[in-house]
Amino acid sequence: MSKVSIVVPLFNGSSYIERNTRYILEQEHKDVEVIFVVDIRSADDTLQMVKNVLPRHPNAFIVEKSEGGLGQARNLGAEKATGDLIWFLDLDDRPLPKYLSTLVNLQKQHNADVVVANCIRSRMLDPVIKHGKNSVKVMNSHEAMIERGENRIPVTAWSMIMKRDVLVKNDMRFMSEGYCEDIDFTYRLFSVSDVIVYCSEPLYVYVQNPNSMCSDENSNERGSAEIRNYTRLIDHMRENEPTFFRMFHTIATITMVRSSTRMDREHYMNFVKDDSAKKTLSEELSHKVNPELIFFKLFPRTYRALARVYMKLIFYREGKTF
Repeated sequence: MSKVSIVVPLFNGSSYIERNTRYILEQEHKDVEVIFVVDIRSADDTLQMVKNVLPRHPNAFIVEKSEGGLGQARNLGAEKATGDLIWFLDLDDRPLPKYLSTLVNLQKQHNADVVVANCIRSRMLDPVIKHGKNSVKVMNSHEAMIERGENRIPVTAWSMIMKRDVLVKNDMRFMSEGYCEDIDFTYRLFSVSDVIVYCSEPLYVYVQNPNSMCSDENSNERGSAEIRNYTRLIDHMRENEPTFFRMFHTIATITMVRSSTRMDREHYMNFVKDDSAKKTLSEELSHKVNPELIFFKLFPRTYRALARVYMKLIFYREGKTF
């Protein structure tokens, strides 16, 4: 049986710790170690609460940190991990009991470097999940990046388990700038992985917090962070994935344009007028005609209004899965 290292970053998270403990203990796969990475700058009693639940975990320990954000917390946890596989679990979500057992079995069956699970967006911890026809897709590196770029699989670290050896061999680390670290990490992880498996069965409840940055209709931080991530990834793919670069450039350009609509009107229009953004857009349109990008270029204000309606009513709707 494969041992899974569960890395749980915590900052001001005392109200979620009891629930998180219950969800970990409910997992059908029992060969785990739990690494609680606690930011001691928390203003609540997070550290003490973790110490209280620690005896309930058969194999768990605490790593304390006093600087950096979520990315650094995950990096510290991965450095301490001893499992064959690593899972970066978010504190406030709910993995279903068979999350790990399903993904570990798929990893073993296909000798996968990464196994990704579907999730369901919900404001409830126990939503009604419609069980349709589930499928398993086995992909190579480029196929997985295309699926991600087409938004057919998640981009989040909590939605996947991965071989620890792949992270070590490729010195895979999260950026520590504070927002959207998962985007950069996931694409780079896929790019160095030979086999990626996707399970379409929703196994994880991505809890929609109305006060979170993802739900903020004017999230300048999130929008600009996503744009920075994809700008860097374009350079990375240009240098390291030349055969895939052209396809990724299309994916990244469309995603950056869509991400810009998360920002308020002023920041959005600054992006529209930015020379770097104009250059990326022109490069893409000179290669291939894309109706969405042309519409954005000609009618940026209308594009933003329509995109925001789509995000609110469709993309973030209750019960949505990939």
